[in-house]
Amino acid sequence: MSKQKIKDADSSVVLTGDAKFRRAQPERSIVPALIIPSAAEDRLITAAALSDPDALPMTNAQLRQLRPARPLPG
Repeated sequence: MSKQKIKDADSSVVLTGDAKFRRAQPERSIVPALIIPSAAEDRLITAAALSDPDALPMTNAQLRQLRPARPLPG
């Protein structure tokens, strides 16, 4: 049987004729340090977010309706 190569988001999977899987290690990216905006920058960011009608922040009523996520059974 021939080999098929299937790529997913974080690695490559190779399917061989005897249905054994080998997963390659995902590439590690360097994550930049978290940069906390100043109060002035935060006001600018908030104003920009509020001006976008397609991405408005949740209201207090909507935030109160949120519930913690539960682990899936299994």
